[in-house]
Amino acid sequence: MQELVRRLGEIFRRSGPPEALSYGEVIAGALEALQTESPRIRPADDNGRPGGLVLLDPGLPTIVVPDLHARMDFFLGVLGYQAEEGSRTLDLLEEGRLQVVRLGGLPALGGVPGQLSISWEHG
Repeated sequence: MQELVRRLGEIFRRSGPPEALSYGEVIAGALEALQTESPRIRPADDNGRPGGLVLLDPGLPTIVVPDLHARMDFFLGVLGYQAEEGSRTLDLLEEGRLQVVRLGGLPALGGVPGQLSISWEHG
């Protein structure tokens, strides 16, 4: 968990998008994780791939997080929130005592399944 906290801090402090190569590696890793999710949590769609339905554990408290819109400070605030005396959201997640659902869109999908089309706007 310490590695996750360290990595999130790095992402929060950076001033721009990651280098193209490392960004591609992150996207590939995320797509792999999404394609290999347990059917107990994310039942398969008609094509046998993890579908759009996520099954929550009715016995666990749930935090519902809205679309982030690149608000890394908001995301870090959710993870650091003192959900219980002495326990942050991140601690409770690690202990399996809480679940978090993030709602919102993904980058626009291209014409090929699994291919992402992403553009960066410079203001």
